[in-house]
Order: sequence, then structure tokens, then C-alpha cells
Amino acid sequence: MARLTELKIGLGAGVVLALVLMLAGCGGDDPSVQARNLLTGEVQTFPSKDEVPPDWIVCDTPDCTVPPAVPCQKLSEKTCKLNPNCRLKVLWCEGTGTVSSDGSSTTTTETCKYQCIPKLPLLCEELTGEQQCVTRTDCEWAQGPCPMMCADDGKGGCLPCPYSCRTKAPPICQSLLDATQCQARPDCEWEPLACAAVCIDDGKGGCLPCDPAGTCKPKTVVPPPCPTIAPPPPGFCTGGKIVYQKDASGCVVGYSCEMPQPNDCWSLNAAFINAVKKAKACNPYSMMPVEQCSKQVKNALFCPVCPTFISPFNAAAVQEMADLEQKWLALSCDKLEIACPAMACPTPQSASCLPSSAGTGICTDDMPTP
Repeated sequence: MARLTELKIGLGAGVVLALVLMLAGCGGDDPSVQARNLLTGEVQTFPSKDEVPPDWIVCDTPDCTVPPAVPCQKLSEKTCKLNPNCRLKVLWCEGTGTVSSDGSSTTTTETCKYQCIPKLPLLCEELTGEQQCVTRTDCEWAQGPCPMMCADDGKGGCLPCPYSCRTKAPPICQSLLDATQCQARPDCEWEPLACAAVCIDDGKGGCLPCDPAGTCKPKTVVPPPCPTIAPPPPGFCTGGKIVYQKDASGCVVGYSCEMPQPNDCWSLNAAFINAVKKAKACNPYSMMPVEQCSKQVKNALFCPVCPTFISPFNAAAVQEMADLEQKWLALSCDKLEIACPAMACPTPQSASCLPSSAGTGICTDDMPTP
């Protein structure tokens, strides 16, 4: 009887164990996978590996990092740091700034564009030693551009311009003497030399073949001919601006009329006034024998437009003023009928760089005495 009881218990335990293994097996066959978007960084669950889109990568780790085998060039700014072999390289940056009405404070905002590149090898510009630089075939140790202001060497002269490591510029097409090297460059083309007009006897009653030599030159890109489009009829855009639509080849394929919007014009004027304030920045303690506040400009685009002086050394602000005025003219803001108050503009003959409350300097117009 005891032996029968043991057999029943053994059979019962076996059934329970089989059920547990069957349930575990069902849960282990789940084919769903997690994947990360290589551009946006988003992580999402897919029913199977076969349903993962091409621009996604299946997660191999709980934190879903990007495997080192994925090329850095395929990664965006958001996912670049998820690959241990990649890093971000700055392509370009642009900044905007605002100055308070009294000129006491300045706020700047910088926006940069990045590219994902391999961590190694280092960029030529990141190498600090000459020996490291010259051992790289793609780098050169060269003298950089000199600063505008003289750095005193303590002997009555200026310190020499600094040397640094930089990426070698590709050779110009004209320096390539081999046709294979020339044709391998997408920006170059090989031009064979023309055959001589005089026959050179080959000793067999014929002429020697032409010399296969030639010259390498920059490739000339010939755009395709543009389609013909009728010009706008007379009176099509009176008081406005005709905007031409162009295709990828730069051909005009259509046009429309844009009328100036007062709000846009006022915004440009406010931005121009702000740019003038930035262009007035100067150094009242400079010992350089140059006149800082020497460039006369207008203080606004309209209402009222008076002369004022700025520093031409503030190249970025001066360029911003020119760009804003171009946009102003492009929107035909100069054709708006705006009633300006009758005000007499003072006419300064010069300006001085005076200290400001912020501890910096500002070009202050020298007003004529009444």
C-alpha cells in the first residue's frame, strides 16, 4: 500500500513539473524585440526582428545602446553618443544677440550644427604637437592666420603668428599629372592633348600615334537648358515684389506676387536698430593708434533715419545690418506709406569711444554745439 502511495505521488509531481515546463516554454518563445531609431533615438517594441524597419537597430542590451558595428555616419545628433565608437563634430555655429535699451546688458544665443564621426583617429585640428601632426599623411603643421592686433613680444615688435595642425587641402587639379589620379577626383577632368597637325614619320610609311599625355583641369559643370516661361504681364505686381520659383537646376518655373506686410517691416527695423547698438561696441582703453568709431551709418531703416557712428571692427554686426537692409528692400518695405513725425536729425561729425555703465565701451556721437 505504501509503494502504491509513493507511485501516485511520483506521478503527480511529474505532471506538475511537465505543466511548469510547458508554461515556461510558452513564455520563452515570445519573438518580440526592442529596437531603436537611428535618427530620432526612439525605442519601440516590434512583434519580430523581421518587422524592424531598415533605419532601426535591434537592441542587444537592456539600455539599448547602438552596437559599435553601426557606422557613425548613419547616426544623428541624438543617437551619436549611444555608439561607444562615435562622437560629435561641430560643423558650424551661428549666434544671435540682444542688447538692452540702455546698452547695459547683452544676451547671446548660439546654435550649432553637428556631424557624427568616429572617435578615432583624431581630427588634425585636435592634434597639439608638431610631431603628432607631421606623422599623419592627411595633416600639415602650418602657420595660422595672424590676429588683427599685435601681440607684444617685449622687444618692440610683435610675436609671430602661431603654428597649428590642420587638415591638408586636396591638391589642385592642375597639379595632377596622371590621368588615373585626375579621373578619380569628382571635381577634376582629364583633357588629352590634341594631335600635332604635322605627321611624324614612323619609318613604315605612316605617322607616329598621338602622344597620350594631357592636362588635368577643374571639371566644368554645364547646367541643362532652362525651359522657356512667359514673363509676368504689365501691372502684375504693382507695389509688391515678384517672387520667382526655381527648380533644382536654378531654372525659373513660375512666379507669384508678395505684398509687403507692415509687421514684417517693423520687425526688420527693430532688428536693424538692435544691430546698430551692437556695432557701437568699442574698447575705451585700447592703446591702438586707430579710430574705432569711424564708420557713419544710419540709425534706423525708417522713422526717423538719422546719421550715427559705429565701429567698423564689429564685422558681424555690420554684416547683419547690411543683410537686414537687403531683406527690407526685398520685401518692398521702402514702398510702404508710413507717416513719420517731422523731426530734425542732429548731424554728428564724429564719435568717441566712451565707457558704458556695463564696464565696456560704446561709440557716442559727438553732437555739434548749438
